[in-house]
Amino acid sequence: MKKIPAILKFILLALITFRVFSNSTYATSCEWLIWLRVTIYVAFAAAAFFSAKIPFKSLKKLSFIVIWGLCILVLALIPNSSQDLLNYRINEKLLLKNLLYVYRLFATTFSALVVFETTSNLEIFDAFEDIENVIAKIFPPIKKIRISQVIAVTIIFIPAIFNSWEKIKFSAKARISKEKKIRLKNSIINAISEFYALFLYMVQYAENTRKAIENRR
Repeated sequence: MKKIPAILKFILLALITFRVFSNSTYATSCEWLIWLRVTIYVAFAAAAFFSAKIPFKSLKKLSFIVIWGLCILVLALIPNSSQDLLNYRINEKLLLKNLLYVYRLFATTFSALVVFETTSNLEIFDAFEDIENVIAKIFPPIKKIRISQVIAVTIIFIPAIFNSWEKIKFSAKARISKEKKIRLKNSIINAISEFYALFLYMVQYAENTRKAIENRR
């Protein structure tokens, strides 16, 4: 997996994402086929994960999928009106539909994890710069726009956000006492502080990344 060119990895990731979330005619009539298709892509990502010998601790970055998925499933159980509350029944079809969405989200996120864990920032920059150089032969003004730089930084931001958030959460847990964790008010204040810290960190990260690109030119 590590020997595959970066641009080819992102093309494969885009195709997997499209196929995982697409609903073809035959799959719509037989929903189990969608589950089967997504499972095949999960198995493919798992095979790539093990063949690339990616550390198991990197799977912690997918923990937000569990929280997100639980929130989606809980929201699906909430009745839409007071009338529905009086005649409450679990909508199994809606619950299954939301569960499938979470499974699809996991499949694409897991695939993205494998791609980013086996591709360095330098490889990403070089891949899009090569594409930009080819396009520049036909349309020279694109070099002034530096579209490759924008796309590369945007893509790098995806894993950077999760890595940074994991560090900020770990630091916050180390500072906050157990008593404060229980209080709702303190939890909200801490969450806002963490998001603010993440924002500041990502702004600084973007600036450092921009300078690194400029130094390579």
